[in-house]
Amino acid sequence: MSSTVESKNSLPIIDLTPFLPASTGSYKTPEDHLAAKLSTAAALNKACTDVGFFYLKGHGISETLRQAVLEESRNWFLTATEEDKEEIRRRDCGMGPGGTGDGARGYQQIGENFTGGMQDWQEVMLQYFPIYHP
Repeated sequence: MSSTVESKNSLPIIDLTPFLPASTGSYKTPEDHLAAKLSTAAALNKACTDVGFFYLKGHGISETLRQAVLEESRNWFLTATEEDKEEIRRRDCGMGPGGTGDGARGYQQIGENFTGGMQDWQEVMLQYFPIYHP
């Protein structure tokens, strides 16, 4: 089973199937399963290191949920007010309300995000985990 599909003209496609519990029975031995996980991890590392972007497949997320998340994201970027964006703005480590900034998560307007020392011309909202709001 290939962990990635490579093409010079497209982003890498990483197959996460080896990490799903249902895939365990797909391998002849535990060593084969471990080898598939290691191959996938290596492909993910290469995509992050060499390209910076990638597609995921075999993640187990339904098409219905994927489309709902994309639609919700589009709606947020189209309708969020400046106040909405400021409330979740990315803050440097220890900065912002309560010193909660971590330097990574939050909203960035066009031109604020840098990747590999180069300015990105995109509007970004990065969230890595659910955040509790009392």
